Amino acid sequence: MSSALAIAPSRSPGRSAHESGRIVGLDVARALAVFGMFGAHVGVVTTDVGRTPSSWAGVVNGRSSILFAVLAGISVALLSGRTVPITGDDLVRARIRILVRAAWLFAIGGVLEALGTDIDVILGVYALLFVLALPFLRWPPGRLLLLAGALALVTPPIDLLLAQFSEANDAYEAPFVWLAVTGSYPALI
Repeated sequence: MSSALAIAPSRSPGRSAHESGRIVGLDVARALAVFGMFGAHVGVVTTDVGRTPSSWAGVVNGRSSILFAVLAGISVALLSGRTVPITGDDLVRARIRILVRAAWLFAIGGVLEALGTDIDVILGVYALLFVLALPFLRWPPGRLLLLAGALALVTPPIDLLLAQFSEANDAYEAPFVWLAVTGSYPALI
């Protein structure tokens, strides 16, 4: 009687971060931003960071939001082809991935808003900015830089005019107006 032994293939070790396409530094920065966000919304946060350890929680005050902004831009750039604009099915996939991220950011922002802390939540604005970035995914970096420069000059006075208009028409705190124009982090600016 002969019996055949079935030998299971040896399990290959997991792929390293480099092989999977992950950027470890970006993942670490995302983790810091998330921990900072939770620290800002759940912990007792001071406005100044000093030499005493009791003030060190203040390091998350405002810094998590700027880190999220930088990471959001990097994520959009990575998803949309880095320095070479993508087209066709790759562009469709990138737009869907960005929309999914926007939906998650909006949902998480809503949960944080529901906590009722005194900290301003920026995630809804990031979600809106992700959606607003979709038409520009095929633009080359030079054109994007020119647009960014022009918007930096033009949008602050436009935001001021729109804020005055919305206040005059009792729409100052309407949800979209709050996200785009009048909130703590207006997307227009």
